[in-house]
Amino acid sequence: MKEEEVVLIKNIEEIVRELPVYGYWRVTAVLRHRYGLDVNWKRVYRIMRERKLCMPPSHSHKKMFKGVPFAHNVRAERSNELWGIDMTYIWCGEDAWCYFHGVIDHYDKTLLGYY
Repeated sequence: MKEEEVVLIKNIEEIVRELPVYGYWRVTAVLRHRYGLDVNWKRVYRIMRERKLCMPPSHSHKKMFKGVPFAHNVRAERSNELWGIDMTYIWCGEDAWCYFHGVIDHYDKTLLGYY
């Protein structure tokens, strides 16, 4: 094994110990930013897979919400029949970030309420 490969493996293991929830994409970004390495994500993925440093795959939303009707599967025939919610961040200047929770009617796309 080349010395360059040994150093790369050592750096990857250090990042994974420090940031255990990072996958190979983020580990590659940290290697590029912190160490200035020009490394391919496929190489990082291969090393992490061989050393069993990869996070287990997350559950599919289709399996998790099986049988739950979503707005893209259901059509609203009239107003006040199907509502949707969303949450986002808004920059408030000096006060920094705040949350915005909105409720809309899917039929006519009107904003019903917010917090």
